[in-house]
Amino acid sequence: MLGAAAWFAMSASCSGGSTHAGAGRIDDAGSPEGDNGAEPDPEDGACGGPVVPAVSDVHCSSPDGGRGYDVPPHTGADADDDDCTLHVSIEVPCIHRNEATGLTIHVTEIGTTTPASGAMPLIDAVIGNHPIPNIKPVSTEMDGVYEVGPFFFDRSGQWTVTLHLYEAVPARHAHVSFYVEVP
Repeated sequence: MLGAAAWFAMSASCSGGSTHAGAGRIDDAGSPEGDNGAEPDPEDGACGGPVVPAVSDVHCSSPDGGRGYDVPPHTGADADDDDCTLHVSIEVPCIHRNEATGLTIHVTEIGTTTPASGAMPLIDAVIGNHPIPNIKPVSTEMDGVYEVGPFFFDRSGQWTVTLHLYEAVPARHAHVSFYVEVP
């Protein structure tokens, strides 16, 4: 497994259709890719990322706050958590199927607009009923900014990526979900 510093350094850039140095690829079974017929990247080198928003996120501005577990996933790259206490923005690099990727996550307190330290985001991702196969990424923090990865999206399509924040602190536990497209 790559060390966190090495992985974060290599994940900072993306060249369409190529394998990141040191990251490797996995096949559909989650094994390192050999000559096992894994699908190649799209010919055009298309990158995946957040689904472009059609409307603004307003669930926290409604009278009841639109709070709780019934808040649907968000389009775009920033949203408030389900309980409207944290604002979360994500930076998503070029995403390709079966390539190591990660997220840079910015978390701020809505009430004070200060960085939210100690949130230690955990990733949960699904496409339909299929979960992301390798969900043990490393998370590092620097003043409310978290680097989470590496993980692999093993299918093309629209994934629902849920961030669990403050999982170890039940009174502060929060969620926010985003749609992410993988070519």
